[in-house]
Amino acid sequence: ENGWVVNDYTKEIGNKKGIIQSYIKLGVVSDHLGSLDQALTYYLKAEKLNGDDTSSNAFLTLMKNIGIIYGKRNDLATAIIYFRRGLRASDPLRDTGIHIALLGSLGLAFEKSGVEDSAWFYQQKALSMARQSNLPEEEARALVNLAALVAKTDPAQSLTLLNDALAISERIQQLKLKTEIYEAMIDLYKERN
Repeated sequence: ENGWVVNDYTKEIGNKKGIIQSYIKLGVVSDHLGSLDQALTYYLKAEKLNGDDTSSNAFLTLMKNIGIIYGKRNDLATAIIYFRRGLRASDPLRDTGIHIALLGSLGLAFEKSGVEDSAWFYQQKALSMARQSNLPEEEARALVNLAALVAKTDPAQSLTLLNDALAISERIQQLKLKTEIYEAMIDLYKERN
């Protein structure tokens, strides 16, 4: 397994939650290293071990992460299935952050699939929920995703959305998000020559 194994001692003591979390973390590391197949292997092992427990936070994280991997592999139909499973299992009031992330991810999958009306619907839903819940980072991400949806058809609106997202990222001092917004602005200006 690429040199990484879950500690046999953890298996012996029966720490199922710890093993699931270990597989999730190994999946995250593998994804960041660009090893999508390895990440998916770890996530699917965690999903199998988690079983039918859809109430756990691990389940919701797995649905989002597995969906993202399938999206990166351009298997958008499977990605959509995982995002929808996560949304059905999540409670918008209890699991607000991950619920918003699942909405945004589902919107991105629909955008990549060319179903822009569904993409717009889910991104708007993510934006609305982020605003209602006072989650500025999620709000800014939804604005960036909406800006990408209208970049070709309405560049002025796209720029307005990006500027709104930039103001939020500056207010909350989220440098990584700020960088992503600037990259989106650069792409938009390149499109417009």
